[in-house]
Amino acid sequence: MKYFLTLDVGTTAVKAGLFNKNLDLIKIAFREYSLIYPRADFIEMDPDLYWDKVRESISEVLSLAKINIHDIAALTCTTQGETLIPIGKDGKHLSNAIVWIDSRAKTEANHLIKHFDRLEIYQTTGLPEINAYCPISKILWLKNNLPNIYDQAEKILLLEDYLIFKFTGKFVSNPTMMCTTGYFDINTNNLWTEILEQNNINPSKFPTIIDSGCIVGNILPEIAKELGLSPNLKVTSGAMDQVSSA
Repeated sequence: MKYFLTLDVGTTAVKAGLFNKNLDLIKIAFREYSLIYPRADFIEMDPDLYWDKVRESISEVLSLAKINIHDIAALTCTTQGETLIPIGKDGKHLSNAIVWIDSRAKTEANHLIKHFDRLEIYQTTGLPEINAYCPISKILWLKNNLPNIYDQAEKILLLEDYLIFKFTGKFVSNPTMMCTTGYFDINTNNLWTEILEQNNINPSKFPTIIDSGCIVGNILPEIAKELGLSPNLKVTSGAMDQVSSA
């Protein structure tokens, strides 16, 4: 019997689920966490806490299931969209995650909509508007207000991208995660380079875009050992939680 291990990482909790090949839920584990509110409009999360709760939930679900870990064929993630985590060259996060409901970037959103009309935004990204919640606005806020973090960022990742990086060491994203960023062109399935270039945002700071459901690679041996998983476990690209739900 083969199994699939899944993670659903939401705004205030992570769920680890183990499914069989018929997609019957075998076991599930929950871990909750609290957001950080440093000041008005700022909503953050410690990326290490995301990872700690992922580790705890995986450990519990494996303990409950009591299966041979070599029978788990693949691991995938579905997460909240729009949450940003800047990563340095050493692979460590440079700041707290800026959570999707954070609205600090109002000034930057207003700047963007002055230079790109609503129809162009919609036809390029599929979004009805760019607002303070969009990652493009928050990245511009980082560039304007915390330039050291922006400059030091090797990659700027969404939450699912960050978890895949932790599991595999690879920087990838997928269209379902990117489609609400404001810098993803739904016509080309790639970055909207015009909006990035006009705001001097370096495209190299973003991960490679692959399709959902692709094999990213094997789990890192040290992570497999830490989590009690097989080093042969495949990690696949997932999808944003709302897209998965739909």
